[in-house]
Amino acid sequence: MRLRFANTFGNRAVTFDGLFVGLQGLGGNVARGTNRRVTFGGKEAVTIPGGQSAWSDPLTIDFVDVRHAGLLDGRRLAVSFHVVGASGPMTWHAKADISADEVIEGMREVVRRVRARGGIRIYGATLTSSLQSTSAAYGTTDVDRKRRAVNDFIRSSGVFDGVFDFDAATIDRETGTVRAEFQPNSTVGGAGDLLHPNRAGQLAMASAIDLKAFQR
Repeated sequence: MRLRFANTFGNRAVTFDGLFVGLQGLGGNVARGTNRRVTFGGKEAVTIPGGQSAWSDPLTIDFVDVRHAGLLDGRRLAVSFHVVGASGPMTWHAKADISADEVIEGMREVVRRVRARGGIRIYGATLTSSLQSTSAAYGTTDVDRKRRAVNDFIRSSGVFDGVFDFDAATIDRETGTVRAEFQPNSTVGGAGDLLHPNRAGQLAMASAIDLKAFQR
């Protein structure tokens, strides 16, 4: 096994050291005796320039061989590392600040690449509302305008072999927010972030998927 570390959208080099991989125990703990050091070219640290990525040396996960296979079902690997010095601004989706047109072009490009491989059906799924979310990066009317533009593309462009309309399944058409019964924590009486649907909302989204589409 090898691990890939990426600094794809970074604007400066980032150095990682103290890299380990092991079998996840409970929560953030690592199962005893499974942590293994990760190296790059035999070194315990790696510096990745902005826009690039690096693969680790091959790892022998020997604990997989010595533990009962049944005990590994559903288990996850835990990867830990330390960033040396400044890493530059975070490159995550909430900070992207891109236009609806850029998102749409990205979708078109992904579809083009997949179509080039042939024989693969592609389904689009609409974005659920985050209007009035407590997260400043998501709750604005501007973000909602972009979301609706992207959803219009997903529904009407004909780019996809089919569409699963998660938005229609969860939206409150009067307020533009996720329906009250689908708002996070609403099932246990607490206020949520108006961004991530709760379990009832996820069930509604799952029910919007026509499983017959995968049998054609």
